[in-house]
Amino acid sequence: GKITKILLDDIVYMESFGDGTYIYDNAKRFYESSRQLKWFDEQLKGKGFFRIHRSFLISFRYVKKIESKT
Repeated sequence: GKITKILLDDIVYMESFGDGTYIYDNAKRFYESSRQLKWFDEQLKGKGFFRIHRSFLISFRYVKKIESKT
């Protein structure tokens, strides 16, 4: 049980795993959360995050280019 504060601006993306979520930051570190990705999706609506797949939530801050299938 450890609590770590992560700034929204530092989050690059989140990935669902089992019943929890991995959170990846801009320093290439990752953190584990016991919360489901769905919870983060609901909390971060309208804050620059987008669910691109059922297992991934990304920050538009770090998107450089969008193409038809990438």
